Amino acid sequence: MEENRRPHNHPYRRSIFWPLLFIIIGILWMLSTLNVISNDAWDLVLRLWPLLFVLSGIDSIFRRSHYVGAMVSMGIGAVLLLNNLGYLTLSWTMFFSLWPVLLIALGLDILIGRRSAWGAVIGILLGILLVFSVVWLVMSAPWIGQVNQFDTVNQALNGANAATVELGSTVGAVHISAGASQADLIDAKLRHFSNETITPGDYIVQSGRGHYEIKSQGYYMYPAPAVTASNPDWDIKLTGKVPLELDTHLVVGDQHLDLSELKIDKFNAESVIGRMEVTLPAQGLTQGRINLVMGQVIVYVPRGANIHITTNTVLVPVTFPAGFERNGKDIVSTGSTSGQPMQLDISDVMGMVSIQYK
Repeated sequence: MEENRRPHNHPYRRSIFWPLLFIIIGILWMLSTLNVISNDAWDLVLRLWPLLFVLSGIDSIFRRSHYVGAMVSMGIGAVLLLNNLGYLTLSWTMFFSLWPVLLIALGLDILIGRRSAWGAVIGILLGILLVFSVVWLVMSAPWIGQVNQFDTVNQALNGANAATVELGSTVGAVHISAGASQADLIDAKLRHFSNETITPGDYIVQSGRGHYEIKSQGYYMYPAPAVTASNPDWDIKLTGKVPLELDTHLVVGDQHLDLSELKIDKFNAESVIGRMEVTLPAQGLTQGRINLVMGQVIVYVPRGANIHITTNTVLVPVTFPAGFERNGKDIVSTGSTSGQPMQLDISDVMGMVSIQYK
């Protein structure tokens, strides 16, 4: 009897993406543990990480699988890479809000499948069209400007000789620094969307300490292209006249905390996904906490300061400059032992932690 055999029009091709990825990560991690990789090298790796999307798309096409999704993956990787290299000025909020594109790509892949060579060609063309449509939407979006605007929030000190400030947002870029007006605790410029409400709380002064909070509620689906590093969603200026305790919460996005000219006693900065950049003051800080689930943490420290850093990390390389030594989870400055040390706790599950001189 003649053996029945199924024709193999599309022979299976084994993926090489994940094996190579694990090998590269292992090599980089080993070199980081041996202090062979410098901060500059890690910065280059962080700039080029969107190549993973590009390679993943190429791998899918090589295996003749998910053509639409492969083109979308390559397009996202290309846009992110151009953004990291400075050719585009986009924000986390844009990519976070455009996630439904992935569902469209998945649906098209299921609909088209791998039925024929023409199906592959159609899938690739649809993927390219989808990528270009998203890029056009992000770069032009003429209707977006009608649904958002910047509002200003100002709060006077009202005689407080110390203050606690709490800030909470869902998605965006938050920049905090000194520069509030002479008699103000806070001067803020906040992006406000039509389906999002920003609610400043009542300012209360008790026993000479003021307490003020700003929180956002709701959501927005398509943030405007104007959100860049020089034009953040929340631009917060605080007073440098009185001691402050600062508490910030952000789900997805970038936090940039320049505390160098503030009288910060304690601060707590939390995010789930994104980038955290903190510049520490030369003195006055007693306790700081940085909590991030996935992303990059960069801490700029003043030279000669007495600093004790405790790291709680999992899949995270930690780099630090000369003048610091590491003992387990603790990274301690060796150049100065005068005065009470600034205590900084850093938690990051997946990403990178870098300690640098400012």
